[in-house]
Amino acid sequence: MADSLSEALHLLVLNQGVSLHHALQRLAVEGLASAGEIELLVALARSLVRSHQPAVGEEPGVYRKSLQSIFQGERGVIALLDALPAGADDPDEGRLQAMERRLVGWRWRLRGRAERLRRVHGGLSFEGVRVLPRGEVTLLSTADALGDPALDVSAVAVSLLALGAREPLCWPDGYRLLSDAFWSTYLAESGDHEMLDVAPPFLAWRALQAAAGLSGGARRALHGFAEEVLAQSSFDPDGLRGMAR
Repeated sequence: MADSLSEALHLLVLNQGVSLHHALQRLAVEGLASAGEIELLVALARSLVRSHQPAVGEEPGVYRKSLQSIFQGERGVIALLDALPAGADDPDEGRLQAMERRLVGWRWRLRGRAERLRRVHGGLSFEGVRVLPRGEVTLLSTADALGDPALDVSAVAVSLLALGAREPLCWPDGYRLLSDAFWSTYLAESGDHEMLDVAPPFLAWRALQAAAGLSGGARRALHGFAEEVLAQSSFDPDGLRGMAR
């Protein structure tokens, strides 16, 4: 009975409101973020903070396995690099080799961070975030995977970056303000002071995934972001302020 009720409530949510992707479509036209749109990203950050608490215990084997899908899986970052260069908009082999070398270093830096293991959504996307009629935000997926919270945070961050890369004129006063609100809220309310130290490879992975479906300047922008972030010892969200093609 409980499962049936849960499924019924889930279907009810599905039939209400719109996806976050749809809710942000106005921004792609007008280029100016509204207070309501900024609040949606604040609400999403708070929802992730709740999902990521509490810690699930220090299990090195589980944490390392969660990293394998990022580095070595079929859609992992090494496979994404192996598919490049595919055209004039892609990094040349020298740049790809440099990215791969940095990724190996990051893999060794992360594998001992099992204390960061949390319940995460993993496959988070703006299509899977529902904005209800009163402006509330709900995630259609449950946090039933195990991994680093950076899995979810990087998904949101790069989704905003990809929107900005497609519409660069909408970045400075639009998507960037949403990005600022998301990062500042998550960092302040999660107390996860290590997030910026572990985020670079997750962000690079998400950026390479997003770039695979783009072309031209947007594709180059995301490849450039992936290169830049892998070269950083710690991610600085303020560095996104000047992002452009």
